[in-house]
Order: sequence, then structure tokens, then C-alpha cells
Amino acid sequence: MQKLLIIGFVLGSVTVASFSCEQARIEESLAIQSGAVLQAAPSDNALVDIMRGLETDLAEIAHGLWTQERQTVKAAAMRIAEHPKVTPDQLAAIKEELGSEMGSFAQFDGIVHNTSIELAEAVDADMDIPELFEIYHRIEVGCISCHATFQTRVSDMLAATKSGS
Repeated sequence: MQKLLIIGFVLGSVTVASFSCEQARIEESLAIQSGAVLQAAPSDNALVDIMRGLETDLAEIAHGLWTQERQTVKAAAMRIAEHPKVTPDQLAAIKEELGSEMGSFAQFDGIVHNTSIELAEAVDADMDIPELFEIYHRIEVGCISCHATFQTRVSDMLAATKSGS
């Protein structure tokens, strides 16, 4: 009997959590369909906010691929392609920090942007899920490569700029 109660509790918890996630997806989808702008206002943490949004969108694509929700994949891919930009002040600071490496930084952004559009177009072309996953993987590689190359330097620089050092 106790085992049945535990199983019932776990199943109930999973159902509630799934409903909450699905409700959030529905609300976001409705906001997108009604033309709402989902870009956050520039802040002192604009780059961090952008990265968190991209992380969420990557997770949404993975979820869409696992569940074969093609429109979820397309919507998240387009949000990545159209992600908000850093503030002009942050961009200037990043350019100053990276110097001649700024081209590589921009190249990673371009790879992620173009591959995200490619993924959205592949959904429209009704490509098979394994093919969509291959494109998604290239987006991940672009993100991870950029982080491996620049994250520490840019994060340290932005933290120093914020603290006034």
C-alpha cells in the first residue's frame, strides 16, 4: 500500500510539473504569435541575460527534438537567430578586451546565427529528426567553442568593469 502511495505521489508530481512547463510554453507561444517582443531591456548584465536566454532556447530545441515538436524547435531556433544584442557599452568593452580576436568572437556568433536559421528552415522543409539533431549539434558546438575560447576573459572583464576596477 505504501509503495502505491509513493508511486501515486511521484506520478502526480510529474504530471503537475509537466503541466506547468507546457503552460509556460503555451503562454510563450501565444506571446510570439501576438507579436510580443520577448527581448529583455538592456541591463548591466545584458550579456549574461542574453546567454541565459540562449541556454533556455537550446534546451527548448532539445526538448522539441526529443518530443518531435517541430514547431517548438523552429520557434526556439528563430529566437536564437534573433537574440538581443549586447549594449553598445558592453560591445565596446568586449572589442577592447579581445582586440584582434574580435573577428573570431563575431565568427562564432555568425555560425550560431546562420545555423539556427538553417535549423528553422530544415523544420519547414520537413527534414527528419536525426537530420535536425545534426544541425542542432552544430549550434551547440558553436556556442561551446565560443565559451571555451572567450568566456573567462569576457566574464572577468565585465566583472571588473562593473566593479569599477
